[in-house]
Amino acid sequence: KRAVGLEITEEVVRAVLVKKKGPQFTLAGVGLSQLSSSDNDQAAAQAVLAALKDSGANKRDPLVCAVGGPQVLVKKVELPELPPHQILDAVRWHYKETGLLLGEDTVFDAQVLEPTQSGGMNILSVCAPKGLIDKRLGSLQMAGLAPRHVDVAPLATLNAFLSLQRVEPNETIVLLSLSERLSFLCVHNRESLVPLVRYFSQELESPADVVEDIRTSVTYFQ
Repeated sequence: KRAVGLEITEEVVRAVLVKKKGPQFTLAGVGLSQLSSSDNDQAAAQAVLAALKDSGANKRDPLVCAVGGPQVLVKKVELPELPPHQILDAVRWHYKETGLLLGEDTVFDAQVLEPTQSGGMNILSVCAPKGLIDKRLGSLQMAGLAPRHVDVAPLATLNAFLSLQRVEPNETIVLLSLSERLSFLCVHNRESLVPLVRYFSQELESPADVVEDIRTSVTYFQ
């Protein structure tokens, strides 16, 4: 009935506490702590605890955190029908054959979606550097925390939206997260199975630039 969403960036830690009342989720608290590039892991852990305290959360609340950035890849992969224990190996092979493999020290995850028309498997795949995940988990471990889930930042944003907002089957939604270093766009339609995730490579100069990038991405998605 309670859960905490935690975001750790290079500049700030944000904690959001939500509570469930009947079928509804309500925002119960928000915490914010500043970070600097010179802070060490211990300082990051203290910032996490401070943000949790400000939000009204405690260490017993289920915790969800996220990793993100251009190094984290989200991609739909089509595979022939396979036993579950072979899916991750097949996804890794696909990334390697297409030149998308980030390195050998990489973490993969996959979710089986609706089958293809030919009877194959549509897979939502995620590929992330192990070092990126280990860094995030290390800060949390130092703070005495163990996350229930580690999600991909754009997918966490999408999942939160879909949990709180009804979306029609033919409706396309555009989610935009703006920050100085990791602005991203997430475009979703139920019929497409997999959202389009795009990180902006440089800071956008004006609202007009944002609008133009949204138009370009939505046109490509369609």
